[in-house]
Amino acid sequence: MVFRPSATHFNKGLDKYIQRMESKDSARYGNAKVIPPKSWVANLGNYEDPLENETRKFIPIKQTVQLADSHDSIYRVTSSEHPLGEMTGRIFKEENEKCVKNWKREDPLALDYRQFTREFWHGITRREPLYGVDVPGTLFPPHVGTWNLSRLGTMLDEVIVGKSLETVQTPFLYFGGAYSSFAAHIEDMNLYSINFLHGGAAKVWWSIATGEEIHFEKWVQRYFPKEKCPAFLRHKSVLINPSILQECGFTVKVMVQEKHEFIITHPHGYHWGVNVS
Repeated sequence: MVFRPSATHFNKGLDKYIQRMESKDSARYGNAKVIPPKSWVANLGNYEDPLENETRKFIPIKQTVQLADSHDSIYRVTSSEHPLGEMTGRIFKEENEKCVKNWKREDPLALDYRQFTREFWHGITRREPLYGVDVPGTLFPPHVGTWNLSRLGTMLDEVIVGKSLETVQTPFLYFGGAYSSFAAHIEDMNLYSINFLHGGAAKVWWSIATGEEIHFEKWVQRYFPKEKCPAFLRHKSVLINPSILQECGFTVKVMVQEKHEFIITHPHGYHWGVNVS
């Protein structure tokens, strides 16, 4: 579902707006997109290319994708640290551009999302994209009040006093290289999650309707019989072409997140996706 809140509803804060979303049955779809009011976006200020001015250093990962042994539409994702080690956002951008050039494929930015996703799945095992993951911090300026990911003011702040649960209550940055992906998963402790795209190209999300998660888990486990952990999908190592899920009767939703848009994932809603560039 896509929501376009008025400034009045949006400025009441995330917790109030989620209640409004759920009253419209948004949880049924796993993911929901929120397009904030133009007045709120204007208050963010101007940072056309976050990578150009990003000075903090991080070690990106290099992703490797292989077919699962038992199915040609299910993949195992592994990652390793980039051999160059720490880099700034600008260097990351340069390395990502080198990858796209070396793959000698069409510029992902020149494709619409349907063409891009076909290209992504077609060449998924032939690329090793870069991804800057789990970088502590935020790009939100301090003057932004509502929907600032560094201080959302959720119920957790009321029950956990004096400290914050890292990765649960603290924001992290993700720098998505072309064709980098995030595996199918649900959130820690089955909580909500919120993602904001500060800049760059789009991100494509797939989600399974809530209510189908147990069936989905059992379906995936059939193709990984050697997995001993019953919750191995939480390890974030499995990618699944959504077309095979649709053929098997699952309700799969696709959402394209553009710059300055939020994606909110609901509890028990499996989701995965790919960065265009």
